[in-house]
Amino acid sequence: MRTIQYFSDEYLERMRKSTPSQIATFLENYRTLQGEEKTAVREKSKLISLRVPTRLLSMLKEAAKKRQVPYQSLMKQMLEEALE
Repeated sequence: MRTIQYFSDEYLERMRKSTPSQIATFLENYRTLQGEEKTAVREKSKLISLRVPTRLLSMLKEAAKKRQVPYQSLMKQMLEEALE
């Protein structure tokens, strides 16, 4: 059974003001994340501890926020792309 997701009035109002480009980006990121979740089910993950300079982490979080994805997911995506 799937969990029901509830949205705050503030969130819904912010989404109503989204441009078509922002909506397209959100949907593409969501599609990508869904693909990652399916892959993650098949592929094992390992919890690691990583020290990252504060400035670099802030930059990563800001980039993730603009893409509307979790920063750790963005970090994994960037690592994969860099190693391919």
